[in-house]
Amino acid sequence: MKKLSKAVFTMMVIFCAAYVLAASGCADSGGNSGTQLAAPVTPNGDNGLDDLNNLEPLKPEQVRECTDNEFVQLISWRNAVDKADGLVDAAKGKKQTQAVDASLTAIRTCDSRFAYHREQPCKKTKKTIVSTQVKVYDAFTIHRDCGKVENYLTKLNLRPDNSNSAPAPIDPQPLPVEPTPIPVPIDNGQGTLSVCSQDEFSRLSEWSASLDRANKSIAKLGGQGNWKYDEPSITNSALAVKSCESLSKYHASRPCEKNIKQDDGSVLRRQYTEESITDRCKTTRIYFYEYVQNKTTLVFPNADLYVDLSHFAQQRFEAQSFSTLGSCVAENRTDAVIDYSGRKALVTDTRGFDQKMMVLVTAEGLKIDCYGLDIDGPFSKTQVVKLLKTEGTDIRLEYRLK
Repeated sequence: MKKLSKAVFTMMVIFCAAYVLAASGCADSGGNSGTQLAAPVTPNGDNGLDDLNNLEPLKPEQVRECTDNEFVQLISWRNAVDKADGLVDAAKGKKQTQAVDASLTAIRTCDSRFAYHREQPCKKTKKTIVSTQVKVYDAFTIHRDCGKVENYLTKLNLRPDNSNSAPAPIDPQPLPVEPTPIPVPIDNGQGTLSVCSQDEFSRLSEWSASLDRANKSIAKLGGQGNWKYDEPSITNSALAVKSCESLSKYHASRPCEKNIKQDDGSVLRRQYTEESITDRCKTTRIYFYEYVQNKTTLVFPNADLYVDLSHFAQQRFEAQSFSTLGSCVAENRTDAVIDYSGRKALVTDTRGFDQKMMVLVTAEGLKIDCYGLDIDGPFSKTQVVKLLKTEGTDIRLEYRLK
């Protein structure tokens, strides 16, 4: 028994000594064990941010709740990363000024949050009627979410040196909260609107700035009749449309309002509802769907595609029949008559572009095959319509925004 105890004691000493070499001492099993991290990694230092072997995700029960100030800065970080990620995707690996500028802004925020939350990880708990969501903000999560801009800048040899950076200080005291304005009934069918939360208003502000950039790009092209494909306008509108559709869906069930102080000292009460967001986004969304480049389809989840056959002599298609529409062939394989007299047809499927043709399938089951489409690579709805027209087929397509 004495020999066994001595052996066990010796093994414990060796284990603790090894731990000392790896982690600068044996950790106390109590107290702060909930916020222990793996060996720290210095952003852009000798180890680099890409060494995931040195980072491990923490479990929610291991970390404390984020303070209000911490979460405000995390929102700012998240917005910067999302904006940069969208521009990096649009750049497709190429060096583009907008993507580089946004990525440089994002990576600096990434480095700051990484350094801070490496030492002080936290979590944000959101409770709803049906579920509880917990998001952990630790070194692993922030490094992972910053990976796209990190890789983009590194590839272009533009990654700024951050080996001497220190975590940005965060005041542990909560931010001063503006007095909550008393909600007033608004005659819009939705009743009294609640005041937008800090998180909601941060996302709305980022969306508004993104939408303004897109609208300015599109305005430079002139009126809708003068629109054409323009890469900066598509890039800006893609980012704006993503936010538009996400926020309009969110505020359909959670409308809110915010008092915004104007330059002249007056206060404007702005409402954020599904209708108001959709209305502000209309021009940008129309431009985006008309000119966005596709590879396989013209059907999108947030815009219905319709085909107008009113200028063709035949708009009624008998059951189990074939007919021609210019250089296209319409086939009704159903056992019922399909009649589009006086109405447009909802398109539920499009395909065949990789074979230089376009196949349209309507909701009622009419299949329209258009051959000889001179297309090579990505395409837009507007481009397809023009190409078909040069072949003598006036297939008119239009999007109706949802």
